[in-house]
Amino acid sequence: MKWYIKEKTLVIEGDFEALSSGLDGGRSSVKFILNSTVHNEFNAEDHLKYLENRLNIRYPYFSLLTAVDMRYLVFIKMQDLYTFVTAGIKNPVHFNFGTINIIIISKRPLSEGALVNCVITATEAKTFTLFECGFNFSGTSTDAVIVAYEKSDKEKIEFSGPYTKFGEEVVISVREGIRRSLKMQKA
Repeated sequence: MKWYIKEKTLVIEGDFEALSSGLDGGRSSVKFILNSTVHNEFNAEDHLKYLENRLNIRYPYFSLLTAVDMRYLVFIKMQDLYTFVTAGIKNPVHFNFGTINIIIISKRPLSEGALVNCVITATEAKTFTLFECGFNFSGTSTDAVIVAYEKSDKEKIEFSGPYTKFGEEVVISVREGIRRSLKMQKA
């Protein structure tokens, strides 16, 4: 796996199995995972075509879109995973702008159940962190999560709930990522 930021877009390259709640999401094998900053009035399809051309991105890929500038991206490396977070909170569920995007890349394959449950674990960690930071909402109206793993022959992770070692890393990294991204924007 390698990652970089170009054209206001986080680009993660690899050979992944992934699950996405984002634009054109679902379950798929992908070569790229994107998190791209967009302006207020944009067309998602046009923006993705632009990125495909400028960054030489080809399907299959998953993408997330955000109003958050990539300078507020937080990257966290842990023993079993990498987590990328951009957190904008100007749109609690009842309003129209902001986004919290979470991308978790496991260093080991995940079982189907662990892949799905990781989305739940990350969402619970996000919600708890927002409440702990004094907000009275569980997320924004456009939040998205991608969970992926690099294809390999390594031992599979069977479970990803918060009481597992892997799930604990998800909770710690998501909580830290949200706090740090929000704090950077206040500075």
